[in-house]
Amino acid sequence: FMFAAVLGVCLRGGHSQCTDSSLRPTLSTLSPQTLPWEGGTLTLTGGNFGASSVSPPEVKIEGGICVNTTVHSDTRITCMPAATSVQSASVFLTAGGCTSVNSIPLSFTGFPWA
Repeated sequence: FMFAAVLGVCLRGGHSQCTDSSLRPTLSTLSPQTLPWEGGTLTLTGGNFGASSVSPPEVKIEGGICVNTTVHSDTRITCMPAATSVQSASVFLTAGGCTSVNSIPLSFTGFPWA
């Protein structure tokens, strides 16, 4: 079985207060696009990830937090999502107070109860 989630990044604390829409982050790729339900290492690429932001981004999948989040640049972030049991989730990328214009689906496989 494969279940889908939509992955994004949120700044700690929350809500978008974007005053300049040209600063909105975009997601281009997610690698890999399929992970085991137990998690793994994800690489997100795109733009305006807020590498120079005071508050570091926090990657979330349906409320679960990716640990060991590293902002490599304004266009690349890696993290390790926690184990999940959700079938699908909708998460967004927020950096510098701006919410992303898009999201990218992420599939999970290998559920022991499926």
